[in-house]
Amino acid sequence: MLTQWQSIEYITAQNFDRRAFDYINGITVVPGAIGAFRKKPWKMPEDLLPTPS
Repeated sequence: MLTQWQSIEYITAQNFDRRAFDYINGITVVPGAIGAFRKKPWKMPEDLLPTPS
């Protein structure tokens, strides 16, 4: 019986979250490669840069 209540609680919470984010036109997750960004540009250390020949 406890697992049934947990299932109902989980489903209710998921639906509430979905409706709330739909209302504010938001998303909870940034999918795929679009989430792989940095606020500050990445700089390679000088000793790893290839030397010109």
